[in-house]
Amino acid sequence: MRHRSAALALVALLATPALAQTGSSVDIFARGVAGLAENGSVIMGNLGKGTVRKVTVGAYEVQFAGSIATITFDEPVPCLFTQETVIQGQPSTLVRFDFTRVESLQLGDQGPYEDLNAIALQLNGPEDIVQIFDAGGALKSVPAIASIVTSLTAADIEAAVVELRKACPAP
Repeated sequence: MRHRSAALALVALLATPALAQTGSSVDIFARGVAGLAENGSVIMGNLGKGTVRKVTVGAYEVQFAGSIATITFDEPVPCLFTQETVIQGQPSTLVRFDFTRVESLQLGDQGPYEDLNAIALQLNGPEDIVQIFDAGGALKSVPAIASIVTSLTAADIEAAVVELRKACPAP
Protein backbone atom coordinates (compact mmCIF):
# COMPACT_ATOMS: atom_id res chain seq x y z
CA MET A 1 0.00 0.00 0.00
CA ARG A 2 1.38 3.42 -0.92
CA HIS A 3 1.26 6.25 1.61
CA ARG A 4 2.06 9.92 1.24
CA SER A 5 3.18 12.56 3.71
CA ALA A 6 0.61 15.01 4.97
CA ALA A 7 0.16 17.47 7.75
CA LEU A 8 -1.06 15.94 10.96
CA ALA A 9 -3.95 13.78 9.88
CA LEU A 10 -5.46 11.98 12.21
CA VAL A 11 -6.91 0.00 13.91
CA ALA A 12 -10.12 -1.88 17.37
CA LEU A 13 -8.67 -5.14 18.49
CA LEU A 14 -8.61 -4.24 22.19
CA ALA A 15 -10.84 -1.67 23.87
CA THR A 16 -9.62 -0.03 27.04
CA PRO A 17 -11.91 -0.63 30.03
CA ALA A 18 -12.71 3.04 30.75
CA LEU A 19 -13.71 3.71 27.18
CA ALA A 20 -15.66 0.50 26.81
CA GLN A 21 -18.25 1.86 29.26
CA THR A 22 -19.12 4.89 27.13
CA GLY A 23 -18.47 3.86 23.54
CA SER A 24 -15.89 2.62 21.16
CA SER A 25 -12.40 3.93 21.92
CA VAL A 26 -11.73 4.47 18.22
CA ASP A 27 -14.91 6.53 17.83
CA ILE A 28 -13.99 8.63 20.86
CA PHE A 29 -10.53 9.10 19.37
CA ALA A 30 -12.08 10.08 15.99
CA ARG A 31 -14.25 12.65 17.74
CA GLY A 32 -11.46 14.07 19.92
CA VAL A 33 -8.60 14.18 17.44
CA ALA A 34 -10.34 14.58 14.07
CA GLY A 35 -13.68 16.18 14.98
CA LEU A 36 -15.67 13.40 13.28
CA ALA A 37 -19.23 12.59 14.31
CA GLU A 38 -22.24 11.08 12.52
CA ASN A 39 -24.07 13.72 10.46
CA GLY A 40 -21.47 16.34 11.35
CA SER A 41 -19.35 18.45 9.07
CA VAL A 42 -15.60 19.00 8.74
CA ILE A 43 -13.23 20.92 6.54
CA MET A 44 -10.23 19.00 5.22
CA GLY A 45 -7.46 20.87 3.44
CA ASN A 46 -8.32 22.04 -0.05
CA LEU A 47 -11.34 19.69 -0.26
CA GLY A 48 -13.51 22.22 1.54
CA LYS A 49 -16.47 21.40 3.75
CA GLY A 50 -17.81 17.86 3.81
CA THR A 51 -20.61 15.92 5.50
CA VAL A 52 -19.61 13.06 7.80
CA ARG A 53 -21.28 9.66 7.71
CA LYS A 54 -20.33 6.91 10.15
CA VAL A 55 -19.99 3.66 8.18
CA THR A 56 -19.22 1.36 11.12
CA VAL A 57 -17.24 1.46 14.37
CA GLY A 58 -14.11 3.48 13.66
CA ALA A 59 -14.92 4.09 9.98
CA TYR A 60 -16.23 7.32 8.49
CA GLU A 61 -16.89 8.74 5.04
CA VAL A 62 -16.77 12.44 4.37
CA GLN A 63 -18.65 13.59 1.26
CA PHE A 64 -17.15 16.67 -0.36
CA ALA A 65 -18.37 18.48 -3.47
CA GLY A 66 -15.99 16.61 -5.77
CA SER A 67 -14.63 13.75 -3.71
CA ILE A 68 -15.16 11.27 -0.89
CA ALA A 69 -12.67 10.69 1.92
CA THR A 70 -12.76 7.43 3.87
CA ILE A 71 -11.16 7.68 7.31
CA THR A 72 -10.65 4.51 9.33
CA PHE A 73 -9.38 4.35 12.90
CA ASP A 74 -8.03 1.35 14.76
CA GLU A 75 -6.47 0.59 18.15
CA PRO A 76 -4.17 -2.44 17.76
CA VAL A 77 -3.13 -2.18 21.43
CA PRO A 78 -4.62 0.02 24.15
CA CYS A 79 -3.90 3.70 23.59
CA LEU A 80 -2.01 3.20 20.31
CA PHE A 81 -4.27 4.50 17.55
CA THR A 82 -3.96 4.56 13.79
CA GLN A 83 -5.82 6.62 11.24
CA GLU A 84 -5.92 5.72 7.56
CA THR A 85 -7.25 8.34 5.19
CA VAL A 86 -8.16 7.44 1.61
CA ILE A 87 -9.27 10.19 -0.76
CA GLN A 88 -10.43 9.35 -4.26
CA GLY A 89 -7.61 9.76 -6.76
CA GLN A 90 -4.88 10.17 -4.12
CA PRO A 91 -2.56 7.75 -2.32
CA SER A 92 -3.71 6.77 1.16
CA THR A 93 -2.18 8.22 4.32
CA LEU A 94 -1.56 6.19 7.47
CA VAL A 95 -0.79 7.95 10.76
CA ARG A 96 0.02 6.42 14.16
CA PHE A 97 -0.76 8.15 17.47
CA ASP A 98 0.94 6.78 20.61
CA PHE A 99 -1.33 8.05 23.37
CA THR A 100 0.74 6.11 25.95
CA ARG A 101 3.42 8.79 25.52
CA VAL A 102 1.26 11.92 25.45
CA GLU A 103 2.37 13.93 28.47
CA SER A 104 -0.23 16.67 28.14
CA LEU A 105 -2.77 18.10 25.71
CA GLN A 106 -3.71 21.63 24.84
CA LEU A 107 -6.99 22.70 23.27
CA GLY A 108 -7.79 26.15 22.03
CA ASP A 109 -11.02 27.51 20.61
CA GLN A 110 -10.00 29.41 17.46
CA GLY A 111 -13.52 30.69 16.82
CA PRO A 112 -15.92 30.19 13.92
CA TYR A 113 -14.75 29.38 10.41
CA GLU A 114 -17.18 28.92 7.51
CA ASP A 115 -20.07 28.20 9.92
CA LEU A 116 -18.01 25.55 11.74
CA ASN A 117 -15.75 25.63 14.80
CA ALA A 118 -11.97 25.86 14.51
CA ILE A 119 -10.20 24.14 17.40
CA ALA A 120 -6.43 23.91 17.92
CA LEU A 121 -5.18 20.62 19.35
CA GLN A 122 -1.64 19.99 20.46
CA LEU A 123 -0.34 16.71 21.90
CA ASN A 124 2.78 17.27 24.01
CA GLY A 125 5.46 14.66 24.60
CA PRO A 126 8.33 13.03 22.73
CA GLU A 127 8.64 14.05 19.09
CA ASP A 128 7.57 10.59 17.90
CA ILE A 129 4.08 10.49 19.51
CA VAL A 130 2.59 11.16 16.07
CA GLN A 131 4.14 9.37 13.10
CA ILE A 132 3.20 8.97 9.49
CA PHE A 133 4.10 5.98 7.34
CA ASP A 134 6.01 7.18 4.28
CA ALA A 135 5.78 5.70 0.76
CA GLY A 136 8.32 3.00 1.71
CA GLY A 137 6.41 2.00 4.86
CA ALA A 138 8.87 3.61 7.28
CA LEU A 139 7.62 5.76 10.16
CA LYS A 140 8.44 9.46 10.15
CA SER A 141 7.62 11.76 13.07
CA VAL A 142 5.36 14.72 12.32
CA PRO A 143 4.32 17.69 14.47
CA ALA A 144 1.62 16.77 16.98
CA ILE A 145 -0.46 19.86 16.37
CA ALA A 146 -3.56 20.38 14.24
CA SER A 147 -6.37 22.78 13.62
CA ILE A 148 -9.64 20.84 13.52
CA VAL A 149 -12.52 22.54 11.71
CA THR A 150 -15.72 20.75 12.65
CA SER A 151 -19.38 21.11 13.52
CA LEU A 152 -18.48 19.78 16.98
CA THR A 153 -17.88 22.38 19.65
CA ALA A 154 -14.69 22.90 21.62
CA ALA A 155 -16.58 21.38 24.59
CA ASP A 156 -17.37 18.24 22.50
CA ILE A 157 -13.69 17.87 21.55
CA GLU A 158 -12.59 18.50 25.13
CA ALA A 159 -15.02 15.88 26.50
CA ALA A 160 -13.63 13.27 24.09
CA VAL A 161 -10.04 14.18 24.95
CA VAL A 162 -10.81 14.01 28.69
CA GLU A 163 -12.29 10.54 28.20
CA LEU A 164 -9.20 9.45 26.24
CA ARG A 165 -6.94 10.88 28.95
CA LYS A 166 -8.77 8.86 31.65
CA ALA A 167 -8.17 5.65 29.69
CA CYS A 168 -4.63 6.63 28.66
CA PRO A 169 -3.16 8.60 31.58
CA ALA A 170 -0.01 10.64 31.14
CA PRO A 171 3.24 8.72 31.53
